[in-house]
Amino acid sequence: FPVPSRPDAAVFVAAEDDAYVDPESVRTLSAYWSGSEMRLVSGGHVTSFLMHHEAFRAAMLDALARVRQPAPSTSAPVHSQEPFAP
Repeated sequence: FPVPSRPDAAVFVAAEDDAYVDPESVRTLSAYWSGSEMRLVSGGHVTSFLMHHEAFRAAMLDALARVRQPAPSTSAPVHSQEPFAP
């Protein structure tokens, strides 16, 4: 996937024991989207969603709040717009 225009607004939520979406692949994507944040919750793919509604809601609200703010100025290298391939 190409890097979005505001990767600093992205908040990824990953489950520690997810058998469908490996947390390490989420970590890799988060690192590729410079300025994004990754949060871990306990559980697997389904149990994390069922048991951590508040964490997912908080991530969505935090991401929306970040979009409302001006983009941070940074001297970090800009990633190419090449699609992400893990």
